[in-house]
This record gives sequence, C-alpha cells and structure tokens, in this order.
Amino acid sequence: TVGRLIERLMGVTLRLQTFLDTRALASAAGIDVLLELFDSTITFRASYQRREDLLALVDLLVLDSANPRAFGGVLRRLRTELRKLPGSPEAIEGMLMLLPSEGAGLTLEELRDKSDAQIGARLLELAQQLRGAMAELSERISASYFTLAQGVEQRV
Repeated sequence: TVGRLIERLMGVTLRLQTFLDTRALASAAGIDVLLELFDSTITFRASYQRREDLLALVDLLVLDSANPRAFGGVLRRLRTELRKLPGSPEAIEGMLMLLPSEGAGLTLEELRDKSDAQIGARLLELAQQLRGAMAELSERISASYFTLAQGVEQRV
C-alpha cells in the first residue's frame, strides 16, 4: 500500500507539474484534461459550478484531504500507512518527517491573494519537494524492508 501511494503521489505531482510547465491550464480544455487525469471532473463541477480558476483547482487537486487523488488525500493515507509499518518508532518517525506535517504542505490562505503565476510557481516548488521526498522515502523503505542480509552466502 505504501508503495502504491508513493507511486500515486509521484504521478500526480508530475502531471500537475507538466500542466503548469506547458501552460495547459490557461485553457478550459487543459483544465478538463487535468480533472480527468485526477479522476475529479464530477466533484469539481459539483463544487465549483464551472468556475475554472487555478485556486479552485488547487483546492480540489492539491489540498483536499478527502479526495483520494489529491496531494492532501494521498499524503493523509500515506501517513496512516507508514504508522502501521513494523520497526522502531524512531525509524517510522524519520520517514514521516519527510512528509509535510499535515495537509499537502500548503494552505489556501497562503495562495489567496497571489496571481496565477505566483500560485503556479508555488505549486511547482511543492511538486518538486514532494517528488524528492517520495524518492527518499522509497529509498528508506527499500533499505529497511527489502534489503537482503549482507554477508550471507547462498548455495544452490
């Protein structure tokens, strides 16, 4: 489960970064495609009634901890699953410290009076931070749970 959540977060951060880099969110078609990729079209339309601004997208696709495809939703689940792993409390806490302490590491208040360009820059920064954290988390999990014992000689 942890591996699946790491992959999901890496995927959604890369998708959002690609859409921001290519300025695809400047068009209604780009927004529709992104919502489709996040499997959130119906939820977005029901909540925002065709209001297609960047802040509304951030609210649903990044911050919403109830949305299983949003950064916040994946991170909430990931924190829960990491706490279930066997190991020392210190090791688990070290893994949890790689993640934002709560939410997605960003708040709507931080972005409220910012321009779309400033919001986009902050989202790119967040996406890069989260992808780096997921790479490090993956390495730690691999080293802790999937590394064969060193020095063990096996004969067939």
